[in-house]
Amino acid sequence: MKFTRRIAAVTGGVAMALGLAAVPAAAGEVTTAASCVGGYRIQPPAGWGKVTYSICYDGNQRKVTGTVTDLKTDGCLVRAKFTFARSGDDLVKSKDTGTSSSFAFGYYSATGVTADLKKIC
Repeated sequence: MKFTRRIAAVTGGVAMALGLAAVPAAAGEVTTAASCVGGYRIQPPAGWGKVTYSICYDGNQRKVTGTVTDLKTDGCLVRAKFTFARSGDDLVKSKDTGTSSSFAFGYYSATGVTADLKKIC
């Protein structure tokens, strides 16, 4: 739980999926230009899918890039959903796949980003 709070501080919100926190696959790497933090991953223990992603910050603008992967050939889809927290209505972007797909959302005005991973049958 302590680690989840650290991730929330980095992403500007709590990143949860099916009770799982988005965890860095490796130590977060930070680049210059726009400040980016990468290596986040959500993968449920059942092993049906995963999403790996990075979040870039440019002032109050946020961008998310990554890959969502369906790890089972069961006819279901895997959906990665990202919510950009904003005053008023939050902005929600998602990517569905039955195989593996890359995505890029942003730059959007937001105070933080949360991530979610779901299986859709």
